Amino acid sequence: IGKRERPPHEKAERPPLTETSLVKFCRKGKWGYKDWKGNVVIPPTYEEAFGFYEERGCVEKDGKLGYIDRKNNLVIDYQYDCATSFSEGLASVTIGEKSGYIDLDGNKVIDFIYDIATPFCDGKAVVRADDRWGVLNRQTLEVFWR
Repeated sequence: IGKRERPPHEKAERPPLTETSLVKFCRKGKWGYKDWKGNVVIPPTYEEAFGFYEERGCVEKDGKLGYIDRKNNLVIDYQYDCATSFSEGLASVTIGEKSGYIDLDGNKVIDFIYDIATPFCDGKAVVRADDRWGVLNRQTLEVFWR
């Protein structure tokens, strides 16, 4: 009596591993990447590592985040306090208290004016500025404020 049941939880499916997949792994507190067969491709030298998307992996070194390519070349310098993986050609990044978006080369595409900026999905991202929430359109770069 009075017992509440949780609604069924659908587990998000991960894309299957392919010959081009890189999977992060941890060894002795440091992160690196292995290929789909389990061979080390990028040695574990990072404080944190996130999934590879759009040929970029977000990694942390000395408390800052940057992006590497599949050959472990630094392509976007360690300068961000918070960062997401790339989605639709852009990544949400934060410096200090403000967030904006960069492209695959690290160029600022959308100014650092948001308190919160989420990754793009289907051409839209959720943003917050001045205690207002809005939806940012990827094509027009306009925000529909709620």
